Amino acid sequence: MTALTRENLQARTRRVGVSSTAGRARPIRIVHLGAGAFFRAHVAWATDHADPEGEWGIAAFTGRSPKQANILTDQDGLFTLLIRGDQGDDAEIISSVSAAHDGADIDALTRLLADPEVAVVTVTITRDGYPLTADDALDTEDDRVVADLTALADGSAAPAGPLARLVLGLQARMDAGAGPIAVVPCDSITNSGPVTREAVLTYARARSGELADWISQNVSFCSTSVDRTTPPATDEDVQEVQAVTGLRDAAPAVCEPFFSWIIEGDFPAGRPAWEKAGAVFTDDLGPFERLREWLHDGAGILMANLGQQLGCESPADAMADDFVHRAIKQWWNEAERHLPASVDAQAYRHALADRYENSRIDPALADMAVDSLQKLKDRIVPVALLELRAGRLPEGALTAIAAWVERWLTGSADPDAQSDRIERALAGVDGQFTSDVDWETDAESAAEKVRVLLQLLSPELAANRRVVDHVRAEVASELNG
Repeated sequence: MTALTRENLQARTRRVGVSSTAGRARPIRIVHLGAGAFFRAHVAWATDHADPEGEWGIAAFTGRSPKQANILTDQDGLFTLLIRGDQGDDAEIISSVSAAHDGADIDALTRLLADPEVAVVTVTITRDGYPLTADDALDTEDDRVVADLTALADGSAAPAGPLARLVLGLQARMDAGAGPIAVVPCDSITNSGPVTREAVLTYARARSGELADWISQNVSFCSTSVDRTTPPATDEDVQEVQAVTGLRDAAPAVCEPFFSWIIEGDFPAGRPAWEKAGAVFTDDLGPFERLREWLHDGAGILMANLGQQLGCESPADAMADDFVHRAIKQWWNEAERHLPASVDAQAYRHALADRYENSRIDPALADMAVDSLQKLKDRIVPVALLELRAGRLPEGALTAIAAWVERWLTGSADPDAQSDRIERALAGVDGQFTSDVDWETDAESAAEKVRVLLQLLSPELAANRRVVDHVRAEVASELNG
């Protein structure tokens, strides 16, 4: 089978979307850190659709391994994206990647960032790639961070972390007088621009005060909200791509049709017209972050716990269950009351329903329920408190909480990074936290079991008798059948 390359593309591709400029490499104006599947399905796809003239090429740097860079280099940066809808797949060959490099190739990174034509750095390295403390500061006690700070300070070794490497690239840009640039983190981190800025500045200060000052004055750090599910490509996907395109692609990516990219910040050296691909530019990202965190992430943790209690295994299963579906709608109604009209929550709800009902992109509820305590605190509790302060009992939010309480009572809770903390709190009630209590007749004992879990989520919720009684009643209803 003929390999996917720019030369072979024109002669062999069939039944697949491809840019009219795919036959040539675009001039590199974007550097990307973290060339994984999400990057290819999100940033690379959006750039391909936003740039029909072929003026914005990407130089993509891998993270832990050079494997993806080697594959993309052999394919001239081309790859196939399978957009997986409920009724079938659409295939596109994406041509926005002009070069691919091993993340450890610091010479290439510094050379590119010293080029004044390069205007943007995009980043998809997952939260672990930063790394951060619980309050989103660079974790200067993390061994990886310590090693990179030392490497930057004394030059004894090349840093291994992507943001530390970025600092070396920005130093090359400063030294070359190449002008300002925008950094666009595209990971699921709230206030991602300021968080990334402070992390980069911490690394930069280890290098020199002059560099930190230059970054403060010349580098814009944009905040973003991003979303697109990208499951790993399988051998069957590789075979499908070959059948559809007539070309052998060793690096296909798979994603859902849904795409979201909300961006706040300045681009002092220019940017692609990403809005042509569906990106939204705003002066206030906050409401959009809450839209995603509450409606999408909140519904996810609700269905993950409630759905599993009812025998569901996936979002599609959960949406097909009338009780879970009604609970999600109730939750959405509560959350929407605290969002501005400008974010169009109704349209987002319709899009989410379509996503959840897509049985071909269907993550396991058990995976979604991992670390439920923190997810409930971040996504569900804020809306519950807003509703209570408005004089309303947040029944949708409390259904999500009650499902989690019930799963701990029945020993069916999914893994949680805070399991030790939860178990210690529960043991304090009676030394052996079980559901062995008559939840209908022994109301006070049952309420205490609920209260100790609510205390972990929010002292304000735990102190509210109406909340405790409502959660107790929901748990009792499920445990007593």
